Amino acid sequence: MVGLRLIGAFAAIILNLILARNLGADQLAVAWSTVSMAIVATIFLTLGVDAASVRVISRRLAVDDLTEVKGFTDFSMRLTNVLGVLWLVGFWAAALHFAASTEEYLAERLLFIGAVAPIMANLRVLSSHTLADGRPIPASFPQLLLLQVLQLTGVFLATLLFPQFNLLMFMGIYVVCIVSVTVLQWRLVQPLRSRVSRVKPDFTMRRDWMITGGFLAVPALLTDFSRDIISALSVTVLTSQDVAILAIALKLTAFLRFGVVAINQVFMSRLGAAIALNDKAEIDKLLAVSTLLKICPVMLMALVLQLFGSEIMNFFSPELAAGGTVLVILTLETILLVLCGPSAAFMSLGQGYYMLPIFALVSVATMCALTLLLGPIYGALGAAWAFSSAWGIWAIVGMVYVRLSQGRDISVVSALKWALTAFRRNAG
Repeated sequence: MVGLRLIGAFAAIILNLILARNLGADQLAVAWSTVSMAIVATIFLTLGVDAASVRVISRRLAVDDLTEVKGFTDFSMRLTNVLGVLWLVGFWAAALHFAASTEEYLAERLLFIGAVAPIMANLRVLSSHTLADGRPIPASFPQLLLLQVLQLTGVFLATLLFPQFNLLMFMGIYVVCIVSVTVLQWRLVQPLRSRVSRVKPDFTMRRDWMITGGFLAVPALLTDFSRDIISALSVTVLTSQDVAILAIALKLTAFLRFGVVAINQVFMSRLGAAIALNDKAEIDKLLAVSTLLKICPVMLMALVLQLFGSEIMNFFSPELAAGGTVLVILTLETILLVLCGPSAAFMSLGQGYYMLPIFALVSVATMCALTLLLGPIYGALGAAWAFSSAWGIWAIVGMVYVRLSQGRDISVVSALKWALTAFRRNAG
């Protein structure tokens, strides 16, 4: 899964390079803000049932309760599809209403968001069902890698065949790619659906499913959707050039964050076992080693972006060259996550997991408020500060909470102390 995520992120960077050079800042801004709006819409079309899948399905499968598994899978798909149809009808009606609008691409964007958001919501739910069935690679491969590769291939071929490549062509390619990936994900979830096809569904726990899903989905507003939320929101306060700069800078710094997440995932299972056994020495060791592994590669990449931000943005397009400082500010997200330690991962595995939704809501609310406040004044720089401030709250407050509630220092300072102690012990 880690490899899929990193390869997919790299493919996304190449895709953005091609788009930036062929669409121009104005159309690039419209393209990614529209996609972001569709992605953010999936929050309202799933209502957290995708987040609840792993907890509900995996636990019921463990005790061979196929009736509740059948009930949950049917309920989550029906809920998503009903909300998706209402969404589709609403946005397509709006597209017809604004068909004569003088705003360029408005009707097309409404049609795109209306059609793509329900498909994306289905993809998320189907993927979560596959993951809950204990098959992480089939659950992740379509979204994390295949979607990026299909987009890259489609856009690359289109730019070769059509010199006048434009926004509408990109939208068409995206629709084809997301439909193809969703169909594949539907095929990959069939082993689970076949196991429960002959049992009667049990819907008695549907209220608990919704509560669980809502609780688990809130942290994802920051961890999974923050880039799309700020991209969608920035359209209301930034110029097209600033929206394009912000979009590309967010895509580039996402690669850094994937490195942090990848290392956290490698240590999650061992850290969870150590917390369950209250093995303090092992916990200290795992936290220190994971933090030290992040410092060199991730901080080195962040330094490269800091030193050569303007040159990197200019490489994508001369229209984006002014975004070097934006790129520098956005690297603070990754730097703070490394310096403050994996508080979210640590809390989710032990005590304090119930505080994660509160921290996430505060962080996202701060990001949205600062974007609306600073965006009109400072442009993309203001939005970048809003984004990094939100992640700063998440990282710093989480670190402080773990220290105060559990007496454990998970910051880079603790990791360096552990490394120094280990060095002295081995040297002695």
